[in-house]
Amino acid sequence: MYCHRRLDWVSHEKDSAFVLSRHRSSKAFVRLPILMCPDDCDVWCTLLIADVEREGTTVYWHRIGIDQTTAEELTADYELIGNRVEWLNKVAAMSFSQKKYDAEMQKLWCQEKV
Repeated sequence: MYCHRRLDWVSHEKDSAFVLSRHRSSKAFVRLPILMCPDDCDVWCTLLIADVEREGTTVYWHRIGIDQTTAEELTADYELIGNRVEWLNKVAAMSFSQKKYDAEMQKLWCQEKV
């Protein structure tokens, strides 16, 4: 199994490194970018965020929303992504088996060697 240092489907290397760092985070709580504008595939356009918690053998997406980080804030620090989110109140919370969740997330940055 080969694991990428960057996500090939994200346009810019800095954006890729940021998204990957959030996906691979070992923190119990993280604001995870889960969907980005398909036209540019970067964090400078519409970005959906999930409020993710890892507890025991379960991963919870407590809520999902639209990131409200400004271009000026992004220029200063990508870590500001997820600090201001317009939460989508009609999207229900979700839970996943941690084992299955991690296996699916790993597909984003790993592939079988050919």
